[in-house]
Amino acid sequence: MTHSYNGPRPWASSYRSSRLIRYRAELVARRRAGVSYLTLAAWLRTEHQIIVSHTTVLRFLNTLPEMQTPALMGTATQCSDQ
Repeated sequence: MTHSYNGPRPWASSYRSSRLIRYRAELVARRRAGVSYLTLAAWLRTEHQIIVSHTTVLRFLNTLPEMQTPALMGTATQCSDQ
């Protein structure tokens, strides 16, 4: 006999805060200095006992506004009426 549960899913709307938030500033500084994602994951593992993959670090940093590259100025071409 199978049961279907159609009630609210408490796990669907509640997201956990990332464990990487605590190290946000240092991760950003190291990445801007050219450190690879793999090295950042190794640093978290050895220095802070946080085991994450390098792709987790990549995804975390890509969501941060300070890691977004600013739009290049003047690269868009404008249409002119001829």
